[in-house]
Amino acid sequence: MSDLRGVLIISEDAVLKGDVKNCKRLEVYGYVEGDLAAENLVVHQGGRYFGNVKADSAVIEGALQGDVRIKNLISIKSSGSVHGNVKYGRLSMEDGADLTAQVRNVPPTLAG
Repeated sequence: MSDLRGVLIISEDAVLKGDVKNCKRLEVYGYVEGDLAAENLVVHQGGRYFGNVKADSAVIEGALQGDVRIKNLISIKSSGSVHGNVKYGRLSMEDGADLTAQVRNVPPTLAG
């Protein structure tokens, strides 16, 4: 059995309004509104996230809107849309992806 500790899944019909902190991975199929601090964010096709996001990585197949800071890679798939202010380490976009944002590349700091 895989380890699901620290994983939060918001199903298609679910609505979450509030802040999520210290999350390993948040998977959004439904609707989330609030601030997020997580290692990984996945907004699936049909999922919507509105709020401030701080994460190590993100995969966007649905809609993401707000102030977004992704330390490493933000990957916007062909069905994904991102709106707002986006700071990222690396950016990947597929054909058809929608990015309407003020963007800024902020490479992750290397230790050592």
